[in-house]
Amino acid sequence: MIYSNCDANALYAMESARLGGYMDENDKEDEFCPICGMFEPDYYYINDEGDCVGCCECVVRSDTQYGFPSL
Repeated sequence: MIYSNCDANALYAMESARLGGYMDENDKEDEFCPICGMFEPDYYYINDEGDCVGCCECVVRSDTQYGFPSL
């Protein structure tokens, strides 16, 4: 689509074309934790092989290997 240089949509169209649609939020897929299904958690835990092992909602921290989680 062709926009006037004075149109605010011209800048958006130019940047969207330059970045290949990277800025388009409508095309963004929703992110869910594959372990617990939490919608867009704050962060994910990834193991050494690059696989997701959980998120901030389903993984708990423990001071010992077999102990109770620390709060």
